[in-house]
Amino acid sequence: MHLFRACCLEEIEQLYAEALQLEIACCDTSVDKFFEVAVLTASDASSTDEARRDYLHRSALVKLVTAGQEFGRLCPSSHLTVVMDGQACNLPIQRQGFVWSSIDFDRLEPVGNYRTNAVEHKYRSAGAGIPLVVSNTDDIRSPYVNDQASFSATLVMDVGHPQVDNNHMPAELADNVSLTLYDPLRVRRAKVGGKPRVLAKDLTAPIAFRLKNRRSSALDAFIQPGQVEGEGRLFMLEPFQPDKIPVVLIHGLLSDPFTWVQMINELRMNERMRQNFQVWVFEYPTGQPFVLNASRLRSGLHDFAEQLSTPESQRQLENIVLVGHSMGGLIAKLQVTESGDRLWYSIANRPFDEVQLAERGRREFRDAFFFEPSPQVSRVVYIGTPHYGSNYARRLIGRIGSALVRPTPEQQQEHEQLLAWNPGVFSEEVTRRIPTSIEMLDPRSQLLQAMALLPTSERVQSHSIIGERWCLFGPPSDGVVPVASARELHASTERYISGKHGDLNKGPGAVEEVQRILELHYAWVQTQSQNEATLPNSLESSGSLPLRWLDLSGEEPTSPLEEVPSPTPAAVEARHIDASFEQPAARELPDQQLPSNRESEEPERDLPLVVR
Repeated sequence: MHLFRACCLEEIEQLYAEALQLEIACCDTSVDKFFEVAVLTASDASSTDEARRDYLHRSALVKLVTAGQEFGRLCPSSHLTVVMDGQACNLPIQRQGFVWSSIDFDRLEPVGNYRTNAVEHKYRSAGAGIPLVVSNTDDIRSPYVNDQASFSATLVMDVGHPQVDNNHMPAELADNVSLTLYDPLRVRRAKVGGKPRVLAKDLTAPIAFRLKNRRSSALDAFIQPGQVEGEGRLFMLEPFQPDKIPVVLIHGLLSDPFTWVQMINELRMNERMRQNFQVWVFEYPTGQPFVLNASRLRSGLHDFAEQLSTPESQRQLENIVLVGHSMGGLIAKLQVTESGDRLWYSIANRPFDEVQLAERGRREFRDAFFFEPSPQVSRVVYIGTPHYGSNYARRLIGRIGSALVRPTPEQQQEHEQLLAWNPGVFSEEVTRRIPTSIEMLDPRSQLLQAMALLPTSERVQSHSIIGERWCLFGPPSDGVVPVASARELHASTERYISGKHGDLNKGPGAVEEVQRILELHYAWVQTQSQNEATLPNSLESSGSLPLRWLDLSGEEPTSPLEEVPSPTPAAVEARHIDASFEQPAARELPDQQLPSNRESEEPERDLPLVVR
């Protein structure tokens, strides 16, 4: 069969059926058949068979991806190998709009109908090509990015109209059939078949994919904090982008970075947020004293700024935003305050230089108890942060939790040695046992009380998001942290939300407030280039963040900064569903269509496969 000849739809369907049989028989020639079907259905058709051709085309593209990888014909980072008329041809796979490099394209996963109860809204839209999740499982990856990164892509096949020449099939393929992966976060439209087309996209799929393959270590990091690999690590969700302001998300007690998936999903949907901010995450063992984890974050911020600083990125790296939930807020607080010797004297009665310590212990104590505000941070958002502690830490559940924390034998030996070398020096908080994070959240903790008195950097703006629920007994709280404890003395704004403590960072109120604060922060950072203008007095004065879409359709945009409205959470129907990438026989309607910006979009249709 010649790829570019006219072919009726019945013949193409028969060819697709043959390809399926070859795939079942584990024959790599199925890849060539799926490729033929994709090419034959790529051109425009009459309105009577447009839907059927489109269905076959997208189905063949999906099978081309799955079978191509299964039989070693498709290398996601470079090419697809097809054999036509006995001649092999390597078709290059082009990439457009990505901040990721070729080494990050390990595997392509077609997006079927997935389910997850971790996010309220699925953000997707139909269009040209098929949405994919690109996963990274190799040890070689972009620096500073988390292991097993995943991100969105859209695969598009474009077919030209060559002169038919059966004697030059490979050259004909290479010249007239192109395969391109687009980043749907940054590319809205592309020219397909000589016409500008809106691209298909699914911005939530990478989150669901990571959750499906997740192994949470939150409990291990709490119970055995000294045995968790990679203690206190700062990483990025995407490769570093020097023109974007970093936002560091810090999880709380008995938690891990996956607690932020709802926030991340909504921030990705907001085009202004994702085009002007980059998300970083700090992961740490939560059973360990938070002053130690804070020192590791401080060191990570310093190292990142030192390694990534350029004239283009310097302003962004000097205006990092920290968003801390629960105990993560206390870790954030220790990045923007000055210790002096107040923290040290909250646990010891002798000057630091007079205390006998092993060399490694001396470094750790110095880093944890003596510090200045991080020059990289200029704004902090506290979400349900127990600045003055929580009574849960002193109740039975808190005592049980502290008892579960098991230090390593090495840590226990170092602690005993510390006390033996320095009798009568340390407070009961330290001498009783190695302090756990829960014990440090006790309102009676001298260390926590000293933290509340630390001076905050004058260049730092802080904001509080506070959970407030009516309580039958006791003062108002979010169920764990009293309102009075969640209020930060230096906060310039406070937002009260009705919700449980563990869900405060996930709800629409917190997402909305964080977005408003980031709008304000962006405006303030922009004024720094104008003779360090004063901070805007209100969130409303910050204006709108600019949009920078990459349009590869060949048409001029209607305006340089084309604004696209983002749907509000209230306008989206919530679906609570289980986590799976399995595609059922009957597919539900998409939860949320992305805004089309006055361009017509194709209706979304099913793909006849189960994602592997």
